[in-house]
Amino acid sequence: MTTPFDIVLESETDNYYLVKVTGELNGESTPKFEDFIKQLFFKEAKDIKLDLDDLDVIVSSAIGSLLLLHDTVTTGQKQFTIIKINEKIKSIISIIGLDNIIIL
Repeated sequence: MTTPFDIVLESETDNYYLVKVTGELNGESTPKFEDFIKQLFFKEAKDIKLDLDDLDVIVSSAIGSLLLLHDTVTTGQKQFTIIKINEKIKSIISIIGLDNIIIL
């Protein structure tokens, strides 16, 4: 059983935002995820750290969004990292080679 999608700014420092994503990152929630991260980053450019430990599902459009956000943040000379990730989501990210692009 999956939990509903949620995204929250878990903490903020002078250098980074820590964002927690839970539930299903699917076709419906991916635009919300992308908008949330972009709004934070464009408000004030800082590193983005993602906690995906409670993420149950990730679909291909969400993976594309991760890549787009990674490019946006790193083009702004900041880091885009995943600091917590469960084994299920980590294996998906590893299989497609995203772990060679985004720091886990």
